[in-house]
Amino acid sequence: MPQEKQPPCRGDPQAERPDGTEDLALVGLLPSVRVVTIRGERPADELEAGDIVAVMAQGGYAPVQRVMETVVDLSRHPEAAPVLFAAWALEDHAPLRPTAVAPRSLVGLRGRLVPAEALVNGRSIRRAPARGVMRYVQLELGEHDLVIADGLRVASLRRGEAPCWPPLGPGAAREAMRRAAAERIPRLEAAGLLPR
Repeated sequence: MPQEKQPPCRGDPQAERPDGTEDLALVGLLPSVRVVTIRGERPADELEAGDIVAVMAQGGYAPVQRVMETVVDLSRHPEAAPVLFAAWALEDHAPLRPTAVAPRSLVGLRGRLVPAEALVNGRSIRRAPARGVMRYVQLELGEHDLVIADGLRVASLRRGEAPCWPPLGPGAAREAMRRAAAERIPRLEAAGLLPR
Protein backbone atom coordinates (compact mmCIF):
# COMPACT_ATOMS: atom_id res chain seq x y z
CA MET A 1 0.00 0.00 0.00
CA PRO A 2 1.77 3.21 -1.10
CA GLN A 3 1.88 5.49 1.92
CA GLU A 4 4.43 8.07 2.88
CA LYS A 5 6.07 6.98 6.11
CA GLN A 6 7.23 9.73 8.41
CA PRO A 7 10.18 9.21 10.76
CA PRO A 8 9.39 8.62 14.44
CA CYS A 9 8.27 11.70 16.35
CA ARG A 10 10.96 14.09 17.43
CA GLY A 11 8.62 15.88 19.84
CA ASP A 12 7.68 19.35 18.66
CA PRO A 13 5.47 20.52 21.57
CA GLN A 14 3.47 22.98 19.44
CA ALA A 15 0.25 21.95 17.68
CA GLU A 16 1.25 24.07 14.72
CA ARG A 17 4.72 24.90 13.47
CA PRO A 18 5.90 28.35 12.33
CA ASP A 19 5.27 27.39 8.69
CA GLY A 20 1.58 26.78 9.49
CA THR A 21 1.73 22.98 9.34
CA GLU A 22 0.58 20.69 12.12
CA ASP A 23 2.89 18.57 14.25
CA LEU A 24 2.18 15.09 12.86
CA ALA A 25 2.86 13.51 16.27
CA LEU A 26 -0.18 15.30 17.71
CA VAL A 27 -2.79 15.05 14.94
CA GLY A 28 -4.34 12.14 13.10
CA LEU A 29 -6.50 9.05 13.38
CA LEU A 30 -5.70 5.68 14.85
CA PRO A 31 -5.21 3.16 12.02
CA SER A 32 -8.40 1.23 12.89
CA VAL A 33 -10.69 4.30 12.89
CA ARG A 34 -13.21 3.87 10.09
CA VAL A 35 -13.55 6.73 7.61
CA VAL A 36 -16.62 7.18 5.40
CA THR A 37 -15.71 6.81 1.73
CA ILE A 38 -17.77 6.61 -1.42
CA ARG A 39 -17.54 2.81 -1.01
CA GLY A 40 -18.57 2.74 2.65
CA GLU A 41 -16.51 2.85 5.84
CA ARG A 42 -12.83 1.85 5.61
CA PRO A 43 -10.04 1.75 8.22
CA ALA A 44 -7.84 4.84 8.01
CA ASP A 45 -4.71 2.79 7.36
CA GLU A 46 -6.31 1.17 4.29
CA LEU A 47 -6.92 4.49 2.55
CA GLU A 48 -4.68 5.54 -0.33
CA ALA A 49 -4.21 8.62 -2.47
CA GLY A 50 -7.13 8.81 -4.90
CA ASP A 51 -9.70 7.25 -2.57
CA ILE A 52 -12.87 9.35 -2.36
CA VAL A 53 -14.02 10.32 1.14
CA ALA A 54 -17.15 12.06 2.41
CA VAL A 55 -16.47 15.64 3.57
CA MET A 56 -18.58 17.81 5.84
CA ALA A 57 -17.42 21.42 5.55
CA GLN A 58 -17.95 21.74 1.80
CA GLY A 59 -20.35 18.82 1.58
CA GLY A 60 -20.16 15.89 -0.78
CA TYR A 61 -16.98 13.98 -1.52
CA ALA A 62 -13.30 14.76 -2.11
CA PRO A 63 -10.29 12.71 -3.18
CA VAL A 64 -7.52 11.94 -0.74
CA GLN A 65 -4.35 13.62 -1.98
CA ARG A 66 -1.92 11.95 0.40
CA VAL A 67 -1.92 9.50 3.32
CA MET A 68 0.85 9.70 5.89
CA GLU A 69 1.68 7.75 9.00
CA THR A 70 3.54 8.89 12.11
CA VAL A 71 4.91 6.57 14.79
CA VAL A 72 5.23 8.07 18.28
CA ASP A 73 6.99 6.60 21.32
CA LEU A 74 4.67 7.70 24.12
CA SER A 75 7.28 7.03 26.81
CA ARG A 76 9.33 9.84 25.25
CA HIS A 77 6.36 11.99 24.14
CA PRO A 78 3.48 11.53 26.62
CA GLU A 79 1.75 14.66 25.26
CA ALA A 80 0.94 12.62 22.12
CA ALA A 81 -1.27 10.07 23.94
CA PRO A 82 -4.62 9.79 22.17
CA VAL A 83 -7.98 11.10 23.34
CA LEU A 84 -10.58 8.34 23.80
CA PHE A 85 -14.25 9.08 23.03
CA ALA A 86 -17.08 6.87 24.27
CA ALA A 87 -19.86 6.15 21.79
CA TRP A 88 -22.23 9.14 21.57
CA ALA A 89 -19.93 11.24 23.79
CA LEU A 90 -20.52 14.48 21.84
CA GLU A 91 -23.94 14.04 20.25
CA ASP A 92 -26.30 11.22 19.38
CA HIS A 93 -24.32 9.05 16.94
CA ALA A 94 -21.12 11.12 17.36
CA PRO A 95 -19.09 9.08 17.58
CA LEU A 96 -20.95 5.98 16.42
CA ARG A 97 -18.68 3.70 18.46
CA PRO A 98 -15.84 4.12 20.95
CA THR A 99 -12.97 5.76 19.08
CA ALA A 100 -9.73 7.66 19.56
CA VAL A 101 -7.83 10.42 17.80
CA ALA A 102 -4.54 12.22 18.37
CA PRO A 103 -4.84 14.91 21.08
CA ARG A 104 -4.66 17.98 18.87
CA SER A 105 -6.80 16.63 16.06
CA LEU A 106 -9.49 19.19 15.34
CA VAL A 107 -13.03 17.94 15.86
CA GLY A 108 -15.91 19.72 14.12
CA LEU A 109 -18.62 20.63 16.60
CA ARG A 110 -21.42 23.21 16.18
CA GLY A 111 -19.69 24.86 13.23
CA ARG A 112 -16.36 25.29 15.01
CA LEU A 113 -13.07 23.36 15.20
CA VAL A 114 -11.99 22.23 18.68
CA PRO A 115 -8.86 20.25 19.62
CA ALA A 116 -9.88 16.83 20.92
CA GLU A 117 -7.84 17.32 24.10
CA ALA A 118 -9.90 20.43 24.99
CA LEU A 119 -13.02 18.25 25.32
CA VAL A 120 -11.58 15.82 27.88
CA ASN A 121 -13.85 15.35 30.92
CA GLY A 122 -12.27 12.27 32.45
CA ARG A 123 -15.23 9.94 31.80
CA SER A 124 -16.84 9.97 28.36
CA ILE A 125 -13.81 11.71 26.82
CA ARG A 126 -10.45 10.92 28.38
CA ARG A 127 -6.74 10.66 27.71
CA ALA A 128 -5.26 7.22 27.11
CA PRO A 129 -2.28 6.20 29.24
CA ALA A 130 1.01 7.37 27.74
CA ARG A 131 2.48 3.91 27.23
CA GLY A 132 3.92 2.07 24.26
CA VAL A 133 4.12 3.15 20.66
CA MET A 134 1.25 4.87 18.86
CA ARG A 135 0.61 5.07 15.13
CA TYR A 136 -1.37 7.97 13.71
CA VAL A 137 -2.66 8.20 10.14
CA GLN A 138 -3.05 11.66 8.60
CA LEU A 139 -5.18 12.43 5.55
CA GLU A 140 -4.46 15.35 3.27
CA LEU A 141 -7.18 16.51 0.89
CA GLY A 142 -7.09 19.09 -1.91
CA GLU A 143 -8.63 21.61 0.51
CA HIS A 144 -8.95 21.61 4.27
CA ASP A 145 -12.14 19.80 5.25
CA LEU A 146 -13.72 17.43 7.76
CA VAL A 147 -13.86 13.69 7.19
CA ILE A 148 -16.30 11.43 9.02
CA ALA A 149 -14.29 9.11 11.25
CA ASP A 150 -16.31 6.66 13.38
CA GLY A 151 -19.08 9.27 13.25
CA LEU A 152 -16.86 12.14 14.43
CA ARG A 153 -16.15 15.08 12.15
CA VAL A 154 -12.33 15.24 12.17
CA ALA A 155 -10.26 17.76 10.21
CA SER A 156 -7.88 16.71 7.49
CA LEU A 157 -4.35 18.07 7.55
CA ARG A 158 -4.41 21.82 7.09
CA ARG A 159 -0.81 22.25 5.91
CA GLY A 160 -0.93 26.04 6.28
CA GLU A 161 -4.30 26.54 4.54
CA ALA A 162 -7.13 28.56 6.03
CA PRO A 163 -9.28 26.32 8.24
CA CYS A 164 -12.54 25.00 6.80
CA TRP A 165 -14.46 26.10 9.95
CA PRO A 166 -13.42 28.75 12.48
CA PRO A 167 -11.16 27.35 15.23
CA LEU A 168 -12.41 27.82 18.77
CA GLY A 169 -9.61 28.94 21.07
CA PRO A 170 -9.51 28.72 24.86
CA GLY A 171 -12.31 30.52 26.65
CA ALA A 172 -15.92 30.34 27.76
CA ALA A 173 -17.34 28.96 24.50
CA ARG A 174 -14.88 26.08 24.40
CA GLU A 175 -15.47 25.34 28.09
CA ALA A 176 -19.23 25.29 27.39
CA MET A 177 -18.67 22.60 24.73
CA ARG A 178 -16.64 20.53 27.19
CA ARG A 179 -19.36 20.91 29.85
CA ALA A 180 -22.10 19.96 27.36
CA ALA A 181 -20.26 16.70 26.63
CA ALA A 182 -19.83 16.04 30.37
CA GLU A 183 -23.57 16.60 30.91
CA ARG A 184 -24.26 13.65 28.58
CA ILE A 185 -22.47 11.21 30.93
CA PRO A 186 -25.56 10.14 32.97
CA ARG A 187 -27.47 9.48 29.75
CA LEU A 188 -24.59 7.40 28.35
CA GLU A 189 -24.40 5.42 31.61
CA ALA A 190 -28.16 4.78 31.54
CA ALA A 191 -27.93 3.56 27.94
CA GLY A 192 -25.07 1.19 28.82
CA LEU A 193 -22.64 3.11 26.60
CA LEU A 194 -20.39 4.07 29.51
CA PRO A 195 -19.52 1.90 32.53
CA ARG A 196 -20.68 3.38 35.85
